[in-house]
Amino acid sequence: MSLSNLTVLKTAVAEWHASKGTNFAAWLDLAHDDIQMKSLGEGAPTLGFANARQGKAAFADYLAGHQRVIDLQSFEISEYVEQDDRVVGFGKVSLAGRQTGRSCTTEVAIYAKFLDGKIIELMEFFDTKRLAE
Repeated sequence: MSLSNLTVLKTAVAEWHASKGTNFAAWLDLAHDDIQMKSLGEGAPTLGFANARQGKAAFADYLAGHQRVIDLQSFEISEYVEQDDRVVGFGKVSLAGRQTGRSCTTEVAIYAKFLDGKIIELMEFFDTKRLAE
């Protein structure tokens, strides 16, 4: 029996939180080969990694860029909503910009669309302005 999309996303989020953003394997194992990644931080000069990406290799580059630019202290999703092939999560993230030295705790939302048990679309939304300036 395969795991529900909700369980799959909860597991990845828990591993991301526990590793403080250093365990890419949890996300890459769940990524569809043609994954599309988007972030609210797209276009911010100090968050260059946050540009839209497509494909597993580009997603891995996004994750590596995330680690270079952001010191993730916590990533906790407290509420999930699942409908058909989509899961949305809401919570809080605490992080610091490695380049700016700014740190903050802010709300975060993630959106994942699944295809054949893998994430085909992933979007994250958090207050990137606090880190980008």
